[in-house]
Formats: sequence, structure tokens, C-alpha cells
Amino acid sequence: MPISKLKQLNCAYGAPMGRGSATREQSLKWLREDIDSMQSALTIWEREGAYRHGIYSLSANDVRIRATDYREQIHALTKQIERIEASKDSNKFYLAKLPIDSGGYDSGGAYFGTPNTVYRYESVDGATYGTLRAQSRSDARQQVGELYVGATFFH
Repeated sequence: MPISKLKQLNCAYGAPMGRGSATREQSLKWLREDIDSMQSALTIWEREGAYRHGIYSLSANDVRIRATDYREQIHALTKQIERIEASKDSNKFYLAKLPIDSGGYDSGGAYFGTPNTVYRYESVDGATYGTLRAQSRSDARQQVGELYVGATFFH
């Protein structure tokens, strides 16, 4: 998922989460938009051979290097889209309560605040994941089920 386009998730209680959750359709839409914008830039660069924007300009060699980088990124994003689309029938999730210390931090140092009502979910294939705040495991399961229709869980 393109992190830069994810919105902050405002929880009903406690501190807002640092990373929101996007549906599969939103993620695919954002990835396709990224590919389209890169393709547009490539078309312009290949037509003009150089790039000028305001006081900044790129030599033809710099444009070739940047174009190669964009082609590699487009290829990687295309593979990511294929992986997400292939996993659309994989609605089995792991769900676990995050261990939060008394200061509100997880083991990696990310701040979630208190009380410890944060759950992490991840699909079997790893394509879909996120965190959410819930009063109980059953509440967390219900929230994930609303985001991903037909979601099932281990244990």
C-alpha cells in the first residue's frame, strides 16, 4: 500500500492511529494512479529528451537514468497489483493484541498510547495488514470483518 496516500485513522477512543487501513480496492486504485503518473512522466521525458521545470533542468542523461528508475518502479508496482489481485480470495487473517508497555509504546518503539487496546491483523499472504483499536478481540474481529467482507480468523 502506498503509505503516503493513507489517511490517519481517527479512533473512537484513545489516540489516533499512526497508519490507517485501506481496503484492497483503494490500494489497487492508488497503485494504478501511481503507475499512470509515472507513465505520463516517461512519455514526456522520452518525447522531449530532457526536462525543464522552473529553474531546475535535467540533462538528457539524467532523464535516461530517472526513466530507467521509473520503469523499474512501474514493474514493481505492477507485480504488487498482480499479487494483491491474486490474493483477493484469501480472506483468512491472523489477529493479535499488540504488547504495549505502560508508556504506550510497542516493542519497536512506535507510540500507540494507553490503554492497550490495539490489535494487529494480517492476511495469510501478507498482502493485507494493519492496526486498529478495539475494546476486545471480538470487537477487533468485527471491525476487520467490516473492512474485508468474508474475513475469517485463526483461533
